[in-house]
Amino acid sequence: MNFGGLQLNPLEKMIQLVRRDPAITVSELASSLGYSEEKSVYYWLDKAGYSGIREFKRDVLGEAREAELEPGPLGTPDSKPGANPFAYTIPTSEYAPLFFQNDVLIVDPAAELHNGDYVLVSQVQSPYIMRYHRIDDRQFLVAVHDPRIILDPTTNATILGRISKLIRTF
Repeated sequence: MNFGGLQLNPLEKMIQLVRRDPAITVSELASSLGYSEEKSVYYWLDKAGYSGIREFKRDVLGEAREAELEPGPLGTPDSKPGANPFAYTIPTSEYAPLFFQNDVLIVDPAAELHNGDYVLVSQVQSPYIMRYHRIDDRQFLVAVHDPRIILDPTTNATILGRISKLIRTF
């Protein structure tokens, strides 16, 4: 699809349309994308792992769930577990449309984790953003950029903390 002189896939175009008009409806999205039915929009949302338009808009507009942080100095990703919250700047755009390059994440190592929380995870090369899940006594992490990647935090990765705030500048 051509949008403003650029070739964009449908999700990228949806991101642009939502940023331009946060109140845009699914019907208006479908029309702007050249689809005759709303179900085509829902197809792309489902393909990207969204349960609906509200969740997609929330992520695109940076309205991530926030938690109150204890006041204190910011640390770094190398901080020891249980340390103060720290800021992490996303170096690439691999997490779009949830997180974009240069977004700043506030990560709280001491925060209690709940199903579906976004977490910053340390692996061999660099930190990754994943979603935390727990079923009974089993914990697992699902990669945000590729949901086919699932890790066991007890053996494959170290959870640096829960992402408690997103700071996005335009």
